[in-house]
Amino acid sequence: MSIIQADAQGNNAGEIHNVYGKGIWNWKAHYTRFVVQPNVASIRIRFAVGGEVGAYLDMDQVRLRLLNTQGNLNLVHYEYNQSNEVKRIIYPNGKIVEIEYDANGNQVQRKIVKE
Repeated sequence: MSIIQADAQGNNAGEIHNVYGKGIWNWKAHYTRFVVQPNVASIRIRFAVGGEVGAYLDMDQVRLRLLNTQGNLNLVHYEYNQSNEVKRIIYPNGKIVEIEYDANGNQVQRKIVKE
């Protein structure tokens, strides 16, 4: 499998080539990690069988997942209400916390809705 990186003008900005097992792709492989160069605007994923998948196509159930700058998946997701107050926090382990506010914007309740 190859990851082809391109800049905003479509110029090649780097390639990463992975060989699995004895030179064949293992369709049961769960993931591969790669670092995108700072000037990269798009990527293409090319499989050894000749197929090519972009981030917009899920033909082979390809999923791209953003890692943070420390290289781990410990990202906390925040959702906001119409007053731009945090209404929900979703932690990497799946825990979800919801927060409620009164009319003055004071936090009145914080509850765990999923442990």
